[in-house]
Amino acid sequence: MSREPKVIDHGDWEERIFDDGGVLRVGMSADQQHAFYGAYQPERVILHQSSLEEVLRLKRKRLSKDE
Repeated sequence: MSREPKVIDHGDWEERIFDDGGVLRVGMSADQQHAFYGAYQPERVILHQSSLEEVLRLKRKRLSKDE
């Protein structure tokens, strides 16, 4: 049985974070949503279970590609 979601009040809108990782944003205007999700860059996220050395190697590789 799941617990109640954690609720974060941002003033004019609130965020509900569920145990399974789901996030619900209530009361956010369309402009706010476009700005929030427009800044999301999934290619910048490193998802793996490697060592610190591997993380640093990937970071250096990514930075060299950006230059």
